[in-house]
Amino acid sequence: MTPQTKQLHALLFTSSKGMDIQAIKDICSLSDAEFDTSKTELATFLDETGIELIEHKNQLQLGVRSSALPKKLADQKTTENLSSAGLEVLAIIAYRQPISRAEIEELRGVGAQQSLRGLLEKELIDQKKTMKASITHISYVTTNRFLHHMGLKSIDNLPKMKAKL
Repeated sequence: MTPQTKQLHALLFTSSKGMDIQAIKDICSLSDAEFDTSKTELATFLDETGIELIEHKNQLQLGVRSSALPKKLADQKTTENLSSAGLEVLAIIAYRQPISRAEIEELRGVGAQQSLRGLLEKELIDQKKTMKASITHISYVTTNRFLHHMGLKSIDNLPKMKAKL
């Protein structure tokens, strides 16, 4: 491993929530090309371990590779402490993000406030606020913790939907 890759690995190891890619480049004094090379080298190195590199919304994070966990633990990890309503709301957000509470409730046919509050507390989702005509609109998106919790490297790794939400 190059010194830059070791530095990237060490930096990500110290950050439990992941780091902004631009901040990583600044802290490590890496150009875009050097960063890409180090990221690729680190991902290749980690392929042989129980840890993986997770990239989501300009953030980079180390996480446990779900496939390396014993099956019992991996199955438990994906649904741990989430109600069926919470899982349903989380799935809707994952596939339709960004999405408003009203849109979620329209899809489900029932309220979602309590499920949203629980998902926010668990940091599986985040609120995205936008201003339109002096009105703040709130929509929901998934977080790096969601990817880590579900054992995904990227939101692109979500299974394809069989039915349209």
